[in-house]
Amino acid sequence: MIARKYYLLLLLVFITMAVCYCIYYKFYKPYNYPIDLVYMWVDGNDPKWLEKKNYWQNKLNASNPYAVSKARWHDRDELKYSLRSVALYLPWVRNIFIVTDNQVPAWLNTNHPKIKIIDHKDIFPQDALPVFNSMAIESRVPYIPGLSEHFILSNDDLFVNAPLSADFFFTKKGLPITYTTEFSYQQLQEYRQKYSNEMWFKLWMLPTKLFEEKFNMPAFYIIGNHNMSGILKSTFLQTLDMFPEFKNTMYSKFRTENDVSLQLLSMVDYVNGKTKLYDNNLVPPKFNCSPAGVLIHGKPSILERSTPCLFCLNETQITTDKINEEQIKYLRQRFPNKSEFEK
Repeated sequence: MIARKYYLLLLLVFITMAVCYCIYYKFYKPYNYPIDLVYMWVDGNDPKWLEKKNYWQNKLNASNPYAVSKARWHDRDELKYSLRSVALYLPWVRNIFIVTDNQVPAWLNTNHPKIKIIDHKDIFPQDALPVFNSMAIESRVPYIPGLSEHFILSNDDLFVNAPLSADFFFTKKGLPITYTTEFSYQQLQEYRQKYSNEMWFKLWMLPTKLFEEKFNMPAFYIIGNHNMSGILKSTFLQTLDMFPEFKNTMYSKFRTENDVSLQLLSMVDYVNGKTKLYDNNLVPPKFNCSPAGVLIHGKPSILERSTPCLFCLNETQITTDKINEEQIKYLRQRFPNKSEFEK
């Protein structure tokens, strides 16, 4: 009788431990895989780089304002402030890869163990260089030596605005999370009528066209926001192999309407059941910030009225000097302290 009670007690303890482990694994277990962060950066004020860029721009007669605006390469030290935001709010990232064209920010502490400088020649075939197109550079990111399977891709004008854990970017199963803004069919038709001749609209619609042709199914009309995005390297490589147009984007020295954007990744992930789509305004309450991200073309005063998890201070060909000054002034006030990534 005593032995039976003993065994029942052991069984109860075992069941309790199993339940506790399941709860821990589902809700509290820390991520056991590395997550890297990748930036693309250029100093468009560097005379040597500028001479090279102007030579190829004239040689190829690249003239579309959307593709060759100085704003595409203008360095406002955004990377410094973006890294300050990362040091504050994403201290758990493993490596920080900075992809450049034979350039290094003067203020960057390259001796920091997390910082890894990746030159274009490290990830591009020789016959594709030089390149001045961020979409082409994006297409080569999965070839970064030592890049982890799970990584976050960012531009230097993106900033973290609140403490974010890894499960803002990846689910507990390690699948990337895409924060989106849904577009209705009616909205799409309105955009077609208004912007059909604009390069940015053609670039936006090209992944949809390729997706529908490949999978023989309607694409879902969503916009991936200007956020830092969680990405699986394996899916990235699979998508490049699946779509020659995507792989060939690396040969586009300046942006053209035939370049394929990373929007295609989310579509392929969705078909493969490897992504989670979150509405940009439905951030899980645990993060204490919402929306997931905002894109700011003008004055950053909108940030005083909301608490986005991420924000983008976007510079375009119509950004005025006054707006530039206001945005940089805001960054200096928002992230005033030097980070560990600075000299």
